[in-house]
Amino acid sequence: MSNKPLVLLFGWAGAQPGQLVRYVKMYEKIGFESIAKIPQSMNNMFSQDPDEADKFYNREFKSIIYDNPRPMVIHTFSVNGCGQLAYIWENLNKDPEGDDIKRTIKGWIADSSPARSGSITQFFKAHFNQICPNKRDIFTLSAITVKELPYIVNNYPKFKLQSLNPEKRRLLIPYNHLMSFPDLPKHQLYLYSTKDTVCSHQHITEFKDFQISKRKQVKWKCWEDSEHCNHLGRHPNEYADTLVLMSRKDPLVFVFGWAKSHPKQLVKYTKIIESLIKIPTSFNDNFWVTPENSEKFYQRSFKPVVHEDRPLIIHTFSNNGAAQFCHIWDRLGQEPNGLEVKDKIKGWIVDSGHTTILRRNNMSFESPYTIYSTRRGNQYQGTNNSSNIFGPHDVRVSSIPTKNTDARSQTTSHLLLSTNQVFRPTSTSTIPILEGRRSL
Repeated sequence: MSNKPLVLLFGWAGAQPGQLVRYVKMYEKIGFESIAKIPQSMNNMFSQDPDEADKFYNREFKSIIYDNPRPMVIHTFSVNGCGQLAYIWENLNKDPEGDDIKRTIKGWIADSSPARSGSITQFFKAHFNQICPNKRDIFTLSAITVKELPYIVNNYPKFKLQSLNPEKRRLLIPYNHLMSFPDLPKHQLYLYSTKDTVCSHQHITEFKDFQISKRKQVKWKCWEDSEHCNHLGRHPNEYADTLVLMSRKDPLVFVFGWAKSHPKQLVKYTKIIESLIKIPTSFNDNFWVTPENSEKFYQRSFKPVVHEDRPLIIHTFSNNGAAQFCHIWDRLGQEPNGLEVKDKIKGWIVDSGHTTILRRNNMSFESPYTIYSTRRGNQYQGTNNSSNIFGPHDVRVSSIPTKNTDARSQTTSHLLLSTNQVFRPTSTSTIPILEGRRSL
């Protein structure tokens, strides 16, 4: 029995086994075992077939799960593939062991989906897409129309009638069905194209953004020239590289705002790298640290975040943010799992922070480094021995412009986007510092 993660591929409607072989071979090359299946969850091209989807769950999916339990990633193609995933999730919600099985599904890769379905236009586009490009013309489209017209007359009115019921509409359309689940796999990758005529890239983007709002770890690649379910054919190397990148755990940047700042002033940082914004109240109006507020922030805002299985980077603004982080660092020294949590914190971006007020408030700090800031014209000046305070893995930026908006944005983006290279594993007794200045 293998312990390697398994990739389970769900093909598009009308796919042939030979068309999925290249995906299996690609996964072999990048070190994953994979199994390709072609569900029949979309048997009438307008909506899902619950009976077929349930059969697939009981006959195919459960046997794979129980024969060799191990971590799994599900790779779906088009509406048919993501429709089968939706019914798997529906069945797992009813299965006594469903929650345990869900925990083994570590990720979801969505190729050319999910998008809203059920229109006659999409029906014809899907059929037209299965024809070789050099044979697509008005005569071929006319032939398809004549051939499929009886089918449309029999099935489309039934679909529209069933869709009047909200619950049936949720179950019949994979896009709606998937939208209804709050606990889809945490790690998600979307592969799609603006040239896709079957599944709208706007729908996929909308779904992707909704998952981001639910705090999923989402990555995506949107091409401009590849057709529906043919991104691997058009971009083989880039497609494979994108799948490899999905297996990496990107850091979450936890942003601590300055005193009396507003989330809107910090939202620009979430557009650079995935971030979580919080505004501590570590300092009172007299610029003294308030331990009770710092402790509330530690318990209510920080501790829930560190349970996530991913690296963490702390980005503090001014003394308010820095003081809160120092309190967190002290508290971790008192926790049974404090060293483990410290190992997750791969870096500290110090933005306009200074040590004088921290020392005045007796903030102990387990680091050989001094917090350094060079904000000219500010009453808080950094130390003069900056050349001696940075370790081999630290980066110091002391001249971010205060007026040139483009330069500020460029420099801040560079700092945040370089975090994977900058923050390497370090001793738990030190905090690596990436120092800069406020770029607002």
